Amino acid sequence: MLRLPMDLHRKVKDSPFYDLDETPSSSFHWQVILTAGLGFFTDAYDLFVIGIVTTWLTRFWHLHAWQTALLNSTSLLSAAIGAVLFGFLMDRLGRKTMYGVESILLILGALFSSLAPNFTLLIVMRFILGLGIGGDYPGSAILITEFANRSNRGKFVTYVFMMQGLGLIAGPLLSILIIQSGIPTWLLWRIILGIGAIPALFVVRLRRKMLESPRFLLHVKGDAKQTASILSKLTTKAPDLISEESTFAGLKKKGITFLHAPFGRRLLATSLSWFLIDVAFYGNGISSHEILMHFFYHVTMVQSLFLSLLLFIVFALPGYFLAAYKMDSLGRRFIQWLGFLVMAMGYAIIAIFPGIVHDTYLFLLLYGITYFFIEFGPNTTTFIFPSELFPTKLRGVGHGIAAAIGKVGAFLAAFLFPILIVQNGMHFFFGLLATVSCLGVLITIFLLPESKKRSLEELNGMLASENVHHTYSRIMKSIHEEQIDVVMVEEMMAISSSDLVIMHRFDPLTGLLIPTASKGEDVDQFVLSLRFAKNEETSRSLATLKEDYFFVIDRKEWIVHNRMPRDTYAFATRVGLGSFVAFPLIDNQESVGILSFFYRDENQLIPEVVEKLSGFIQVVTLALIRTRSYIDVRQLAYTDALTQLPNRMGFETKLEERMIRYQEDHQCCFAFVILDLDHFKYVNDTYGHQHGDYALQALAAHLVNVLEPRDLAARLGGDEFILLLDEVEDEQATRVRLEGIIRQLPLSDFELGVSAGACLFPLEGRTYQELYRMADLRLYKAKNAGRGQIIVTDHEMANQLV
Repeated sequence: MLRLPMDLHRKVKDSPFYDLDETPSSSFHWQVILTAGLGFFTDAYDLFVIGIVTTWLTRFWHLHAWQTALLNSTSLLSAAIGAVLFGFLMDRLGRKTMYGVESILLILGALFSSLAPNFTLLIVMRFILGLGIGGDYPGSAILITEFANRSNRGKFVTYVFMMQGLGLIAGPLLSILIIQSGIPTWLLWRIILGIGAIPALFVVRLRRKMLESPRFLLHVKGDAKQTASILSKLTTKAPDLISEESTFAGLKKKGITFLHAPFGRRLLATSLSWFLIDVAFYGNGISSHEILMHFFYHVTMVQSLFLSLLLFIVFALPGYFLAAYKMDSLGRRFIQWLGFLVMAMGYAIIAIFPGIVHDTYLFLLLYGITYFFIEFGPNTTTFIFPSELFPTKLRGVGHGIAAAIGKVGAFLAAFLFPILIVQNGMHFFFGLLATVSCLGVLITIFLLPESKKRSLEELNGMLASENVHHTYSRIMKSIHEEQIDVVMVEEMMAISSSDLVIMHRFDPLTGLLIPTASKGEDVDQFVLSLRFAKNEETSRSLATLKEDYFFVIDRKEWIVHNRMPRDTYAFATRVGLGSFVAFPLIDNQESVGILSFFYRDENQLIPEVVEKLSGFIQVVTLALIRTRSYIDVRQLAYTDALTQLPNRMGFETKLEERMIRYQEDHQCCFAFVILDLDHFKYVNDTYGHQHGDYALQALAAHLVNVLEPRDLAARLGGDEFILLLDEVEDEQATRVRLEGIIRQLPLSDFELGVSAGACLFPLEGRTYQELYRMADLRLYKAKNAGRGQIIVTDHEMANQLV
């Protein structure tokens, strides 16, 4: 299993979604909450009213017990199918697209259920409605989760889920009003079922204004351009993303599945938790009016509905609000196991002490407390966890599977609990609920991680692979500073979580693979101990490690070595490195170097780790290709084609670097010199342009050889050259250095001479324009003084060169 990045703060901040995670709450968030939450209103409303409708239809259509149970549970069974189906499809076709489809199913299912002429067609319509309800679970949860900011994500998802509470209020309230209206009973149930289509109609309308999830666009589709466009609308800041989809191709091919740790364990934990709470909640909810009728047998249906409504408003509704308020402070994990625990205690008391059922107020108190901790507990958190604990490309199907398993629990409860109550009594029923709740406590504590205020990418170990955009950008920016190897190593060190990274490149002159950059502890001595050599026979495909150890590296293979032998890698094992992997760096179809990752863990390099590292190498390879292209273009733009010296543009770039260094340490000083070849026009006209070009090339080559390492020579054009003589502090030092350089030039071989004008930085100029103006003015004076002169001050007489 991949370890989380060592520098986690930097990774979170470098995530493309950092600004989205940190953006304040806005009207857009509330729009998403409303759009996503209306589906849950339909779900909860239907959950409540189907029990009432079934009671009426049992009389009208003379339904058998199995038909009543099937009618109560059909939509729950189809919801399980819909959750998995829509979860799978939204991971491939998009969140926005599938959310619209399931909303249409909610509308059709509710409307045609209200128009069903017989039991069979009603079951069919209930099945269609259930598909939409099931799809709404992953759709709504993921929609708000992927748009929410990190600090309020739990609260926002809870607000969506709170729409279920409004549905549970609307169910009994509307039922009471419609029953009291005097509408014929045969029409009542149709109106009650048809009302469920109204919220879904609003969802379809609101969906038209929704944006596609930027996480889906980037992580699944690899559409960085569209992702940046959406994020710029939401955060007013477009992230620095790579527009080329090829950057993501390698990562997309190496897909993560539920077989990769820890996602299989998380799927099991979220599914079991949801199964257990739905057994308790749906079994309790669907049978609520039967439970009340059992203990308060003298009440009418309207009175039973009113008691259910009152019970929910007093106990359950505050649980929703407290859950939303505390979800991002107490955390999902704590709230879930606490809720399961209190539920278990409440149900156990009712089951163990039968006399409580005869004490109306005490029974209602215990029953209400369990309702409160269902909502301020697992009924809310089981909805949140699956939307956070899976990577983007698995989030839909992961949430769908968990919801489906929960619906299976609800189906079993709806189908079996009425039978169990009749056969075994209410005490057995509450004892079963207590046992179920205890299992929920154990699963939550031992299998689920805490996810509060953590980014989705951090939670799922995606920060490394999803930061490739920023890695690429930083590598490309480093080209200007000529530190690309150093930056590459630093970036690979950060996103790979390895203990040591080394870059080797082939020296084109010697053919040796030499270390050019490294990052890690005790790195200097270890880098020196790793010396590779190129084998000419295999055209750089064979890299030979000294001391008779060698590896073959080509465009198709890489080295993986766990448990490095002590005799082979004595120094590596001595400093605690136990495994390594080395990848070839390919540019223009040939190996140009090796990038190696070292780990202290002897068994670190499992296939998943190696595959992920190979994905990172693709980013480096892309950067290498772009680097070569950039260098080729820069070479043309900054280099004089004839002499291969920097041209004026190249010189100005180097000069700017020197000036920046002066601003940093205020100790940088240098002489700015313009050289002009005397009599060059005569030589060029007399001996021809080819001879003149040869003279320029020869003098340029000599200039490079006689200058100090930190000096700089450039050709401005024609017969003018420009020099920077580093660490020259006064006019006398400038003259001494310049005279020594000119004496070493083969001027007499080409019948040429030299005139020069010089000035000092920063004493006589702080910009290129100021320095050039001063040096050019002194060159002009040197020319007018008879040529062959050097002038470095305004006050001195022109001195003849000896």
